[in-house]
Amino acid sequence: MFKTLIKNLAAEGKTIFYCSHILDVVERTCDRIVIIDHGRVVADGTLAELQASSGEGSLERIFNKLTAHTDLEERAEEFSKTFSF
Repeated sequence: MFKTLIKNLAAEGKTIFYCSHILDVVERTCDRIVIIDHGRVVADGTLAELQASSGEGSLERIFNKLTAHTDLEERAEEFSKTFSF
């Protein structure tokens, strides 16, 4: 329902600011995407523009590339080692 509401409001010409880390929803919902890293705009454009300029296919990969979060799997593994269940 939320995604439908956003799309309907956008179709009426309304501007919607949608902040999310659920990047697959952002890909499907937003006309224009701005990526901010530590308070600095590192990308601004349509999904197609960001894909073309980054050489990446998904918004998640674009985000990771632009914000230098390339060691996520290693970091997750280290984090999981701190817990013993």
